[in-house]
Amino acid sequence: IDLETLLSLLAEGGPAYRHLARMLRGARPVGGGPADPELDPHRRVDTSGFLMQRMRRISRALEGLAERLAMPIVSEAALAWRFRGPLAPRVLGRRLADAATDASEKAFLLAEVILVVSRAARKVDCEESLRDAATTAFRDSLSELRGWIPPSSGPLEGYVRRTLEAAGV
Repeated sequence: IDLETLLSLLAEGGPAYRHLARMLRGARPVGGGPADPELDPHRRVDTSGFLMQRMRRISRALEGLAERLAMPIVSEAALAWRFRGPLAPRVLGRRLADAATDASEKAFLLAEVILVVSRAARKVDCEESLRDAATTAFRDSLSELRGWIPPSSGPLEGYVRRTLEAAGV
């Protein structure tokens, strides 16, 4: 999944498969002919590269990730899907890190994902039999994300350090 699709899927509430189906239906023109030209001038402008719009999309995706991670864990399969599936924190972290333009941006975005995962770890509810596995999954995810942060994050180094301390990583 590319970064834009991943951000959109995480930001959307409800089951991801429904949102993905809507996205796929909207991607193909009906009847197989060429798509109608866009008439709304506001929709003609691609604002995906603008800083505020980009941060707003990432923020919504982080909120969606937090909601998904904090949902009750009812089985080992659900736990595995949550941390190894296509909407897992490590997938989002890797996509954001790959899209970052410099070390500061990469460190900031990864620190934000780590903060979301650590907060969700404190809120998650699971069966007693799954508690150890859930704790291990959260801890492994946090340490994997922590390993991707560059050693020097420039002007944001203090913020990243404090964020990692707050997350307990």
